[in-house]
Amino acid sequence: MMTKTVAAILVATSLAAPTGPARATELTAGVAQTVLLDGRCEAAEWARAARLDLGSGASLLVQEDADHVFVCVRGPAGGLNTLDLYLVTDRAPVPVDLHVSAQVGERTLTQSGWPDWQWRNQTGWYGTPVPFAGMTDLEGAPRPAFARDTDRELQLSKARFGPLPWRIRVDVQVMGPERKASALYPPESTAETPVNWLIVKPSAPRRAR
Repeated sequence: MMTKTVAAILVATSLAAPTGPARATELTAGVAQTVLLDGRCEAAEWARAARLDLGSGASLLVQEDADHVFVCVRGPAGGLNTLDLYLVTDRAPVPVDLHVSAQVGERTLTQSGWPDWQWRNQTGWYGTPVPFAGMTDLEGAPRPAFARDTDRELQLSKARFGPLPWRIRVDVQVMGPERKASALYPPESTAETPVNWLIVKPSAPRRAR
């Protein structure tokens, strides 16, 4: 695991507003209404969410209430998308990768790199997986099929990750009806260095205590 010194350095360099070429984009979260985690980011539920175009037909929506941050990643019509949401916060200073595809799980960066996946180990968050849609035949062999036109919809607890602002990095694999593409935001970011990741700010300024 990373030492406390390394973690402290990551927090200081990642959540502070950088200057120069590495300056991060900022997005102010919307105010959440009641959200049903069903893999469909309905217009009414996400009407007040902040929105960001990720490219390749994908988009990001973010909103919050007092206890949770809600994230939705939408893909192109007729497509299927998987998500890796990288996250750094005051309370989670070492980069965490939250993965949602047909499997759901998380992993935390170590001094030796990213560990292997351990599925269904998520704590304090959940994301809607790509639904199983039965079996299909591929060249005479059975193959699992997965539903298209669904969104990756996440609920993240502030009890675990702390209040906004957070830094996030969004890596989406977009499998459309005719092509496969990827959407990475910020485009020049890396999974290990959060200094230029997207800053998600609170919907209202935090009051000093």
